Amino acid sequence: SQRPRSGSNATEEQPFDTVVVMTDPHDWFEALQAAVDVVCAANPNSEGVLEFDLGRCIPIHFSNPDIFWKAEHPQPRFGQGAFRIAFEGLFRARLSMMKVPPSLVDSVLRECIVQWGKPSQLTRSCCERRLSVNGTAPPSMWMVGDNPGSDMAIAAMGGKRWRGVLVRTGVYEDSDVTCGAEAVVNRVSDAVAYILGVEEREQAEREAEGC
Repeated sequence: SQRPRSGSNATEEQPFDTVVVMTDPHDWFEALQAAVDVVCAANPNSEGVLEFDLGRCIPIHFSNPDIFWKAEHPQPRFGQGAFRIAFEGLFRARLSMMKVPPSLVDSVLRECIVQWGKPSQLTRSCCERRLSVNGTAPPSMWMVGDNPGSDMAIAAMGGKRWRGVLVRTGVYEDSDVTCGAEAVVNRVSDAVAYILGVEEREQAEREAEGC
């Protein structure tokens, strides 16, 4: 992301403000090279600019931490989480070649990487705000998904209010850990039926206790 300036060649001179990874890059080689260049130095194409600019922290936002995802291929495929791992590895390797201390590299990565998506705290907090009515969250918040490591993990982070149902439509296999899922079902429609049944039963129990 570069802020435009007036003049035909001004954009090339303006430093980058941030890197945003919204989806899995098609060309990893090009995307990794560009991302490492920009995070190392906000204006990597300019002559006389430091290759590693410690004075500027260029944030890189990742929208999804999933290392694997399920497509038509019989085995899970690499996702954006895998791209982040590759970015971190190459960033460390590049700075190591420049004799940057490993502790400083760790500090830079902690400061510059912003992770969105499941199961990040940012995404869970956003869900709670959007589902709240007059500032009050519902008594139960359900996560339905096929990935224990992200879908069920975000439910586990939320405490007793958050509950999860796994579906056998993607990454999850019956031999996998469920990461605290309350139930495992075959399809999303089965998950909806399960949740409605649980909510109706628990509502009846609350009403009976109040009598």
